Amino acid sequence: MNTNTLNFVTLYVSDINFTANLLCRLFNWKTLYTQKKSFEHQTVHIGNDNSRLVIQSLPHARLTGSDKPENNLFNIGLAVDDIVAVEQEVINAGLQTYSENVSLNQREFRFIDFDGIEYHIKGKVTDANELTERWMKELGKISRFGAMIK
Repeated sequence: MNTNTLNFVTLYVSDINFTANLLCRLFNWKTLYTQKKSFEHQTVHIGNDNSRLVIQSLPHARLTGSDKPENNLFNIGLAVDDIVAVEQEVINAGLQTYSENVSLNQREFRFIDFDGIEYHIKGKVTDANELTERWMKELGKISRFGAMIK
């Protein structure tokens, strides 16, 4: 059995404190430690007991005029416990969510941060009302399909 895991990923961002605070708030993470590499470069390690993300300052990390970040990172996928709460925090931070995908008990959405980094968020739907609403929609689709077959 393979027990290898990803230890960390390093992101270059234009405002290290802003990004660290935003991600800690969105994902209920904490600052694990910081490093000062030089006058211009600082590194912050954020995360929890199971995973971490390293954020390094690079003042010119913002988008270069295209939709592609200068650091060529495509996206970061995160699994969360409470997707509804995370989505609300993303919206509260002034970011837009898009590309929502929904199954009966799982949701996912994406958002792009202020440095052009895309985050792909997945989580289970735990709210009973939301689950009931999804089941009712699916039952409606099934009944319409059944009526079409007749």
